[in-house]
Amino acid sequence: MVISKLDFDVDFQMQLDIDDVLNRVKKECNIMGFFRLLVHYAAINHQRQITLKKLKAYFQDTPIDVNDLSAAQLEISHVLDDKIKLLFTWQIIPCNLQFEYLDANVENHVVPDLSVEVETTDEVKKKDESRLLERVNDIFVLMIEQHGVFNATVFVTKKLYDMQ
Repeated sequence: MVISKLDFDVDFQMQLDIDDVLNRVKKECNIMGFFRLLVHYAAINHQRQITLKKLKAYFQDTPIDVNDLSAAQLEISHVLDDKIKLLFTWQIIPCNLQFEYLDANVENHVVPDLSVEVETTDEVKKKDESRLLERVNDIFVLMIEQHGVFNATVFVTKKLYDMQ
C-alpha cells in the first residue's frame, strides 16, 4: 500500500510545539510516523500537564505564588518579595531535523526542553556577588537528572526563596 497524500489536523499547542516535525511527516506521507509521533507527544504533554498541576497544588498554601503564563510556562514568586521571580518552562521541541528524511524512530525528533530563569531587579543582581542567580538553570538541570522535574523545581524554588 502506498499513501500519496497525508493530511491531518492537530490541536494548536501541538502545532506550536512541533510544527516542523508534523510538516515533515505530512510531506513524507509517513502515517506510521504520525501515529508514533502522536503517542510520544501525548505522553510528554501529559507529563508536563501533571507536573505543572502538581507544582501549583504543592505551593497552594504557602507564601509562594504559582501562576500560569502559558501551557508550557509557570511564573513562581514569593508573596512578600516581588524582586525575584522564577520562570519555569517546559517546552516540547523538535530536534535532529537536519537530515533529508525523518528516520523510522520519528519520536526521536521530539524532546522535552526544561529550564528555569530568574527575573530580578538590578539591585538584587548587584548583591549577588557569587553570580549564583545566573547559574540557577545549570543547577536545575543537574537536579532534574538526579531527582526528577518536580523535585528539582521544588528544590530550586525553596532555595531561591530561602524556605528550607
